[in-house]
Amino acid sequence: PRTRRYQLGLKILELRGATVGAMRMAAEARPLLRDLMQRTGLRAHLAVYRGGSVVYIDRVDNPTSLTQYVPLGKRAAAHATGLGKAILAHSTEEEVAALLARQALTGHTSTTITDAGVLRRELATIRQRGFAFDRGESHEHTRCVAAPIFDYTGRVVAAASVAGRPDEVEPRLSALVPVVTGIAQ
Repeated sequence: PRTRRYQLGLKILELRGATVGAMRMAAEARPLLRDLMQRTGLRAHLAVYRGGSVVYIDRVDNPTSLTQYVPLGKRAAAHATGLGKAILAHSTEEEVAALLARQALTGHTSTTITDAGVLRRELATIRQRGFAFDRGESHEHTRCVAAPIFDYTGRVVAAASVAGRPDEVEPRLSALVPVVTGIAQ
């Protein structure tokens, strides 16, 4: 108040640490994402959870990716993406409750889950089967298979996915799931 100026405080170190950690994870995961794209022929993504959203920290494009470009750093509603649901399914009950208290489950398409009870049941199913499926919940003409990534303590820290058009993903779902979950492990 005296000088009417701002200066950076210790909070900047916390923010820097979160960014550096995510970028280190992306660098280490890059060869695995490339392998995921090559084995499936679909776009591969890596994302982390931040305050109700997933943030895309890396991707490996396939030849048809230009029509559905996802820029690094893009935020998307966690409840409406396979990546977000894979992370939320393995998050603490407190983290899921905080998400539900903080923001409405906005519908992005006709298939987006907008009911908290339905989302909780979906997360329980994902936790049991080990992968999430996005049925065009954030973009009508995109399907996604995602799996959680855990750190050495067993805490979920990110998720990996493949995404494509419905005709690219849905007929191959049983073949895609073991590839995505294997890469995530």
